[in-house]
Amino acid sequence: MQDAGIVMDVMQRSSSAVDSLMGIIRGGSERRSATESRDTRMSALSRLAKSTKIASIMTMQDLAYMFASHTQQLMENETYISTAGRFQQELEEEYGFSTGMKVSPMDLLINYDVISHDGTIEAGEFAEVWLQMYQTLAQNPAVGSGFDMVRIFKHLARISGAKNVNEFVRKGGSAQIKLKQDEEIEAEVQKGNMRPI
Repeated sequence: MQDAGIVMDVMQRSSSAVDSLMGIIRGGSERRSATESRDTRMSALSRLAKSTKIASIMTMQDLAYMFASHTQQLMENETYISTAGRFQQELEEEYGFSTGMKVSPMDLLINYDVISHDGTIEAGEFAEVWLQMYQTLAQNPAVGSGFDMVRIFKHLARISGAKNVNEFVRKGGSAQIKLKQDEEIEAEVQKGNMRPI
């Protein structure tokens, strides 16, 4: 047992993996900061996530390839399929179909078309960093205008733990922006409702 402890110490020193990187909270009587606790927790989660991601990818890629191969093998005739997912709009623009696409067995290029997704959740993103970036973008219109602020906010909400942020989106889309005539703007400035930038 004593030799095992020595070997573990040599492994830790040679890999430069301190206890916090291994997800082990350091001992001692002094208080730990919130940042130290968060970083230690994220290190522990990343170690767990690695194994689950490898297992999930090894499973899902084989299953996706098998299902796609069976679909191609057992398709006898051309068929119309409904497009769905994130590529729906791209496919509709490319092929001009809005209700469905005509597909034959030879149209399926399994090694290129099949994209398998694993079921793991990324644990390496820091909500605090995204919040600071969102605030920077919101305060700087020149930079923020190049980004989709609604999507960034939804991403921030998701990694912060909110699972139903889409339930709070206004029905009918976002607010409509209407341009005012110069005379209307000048009148609002005179009333004190607007001010020059």
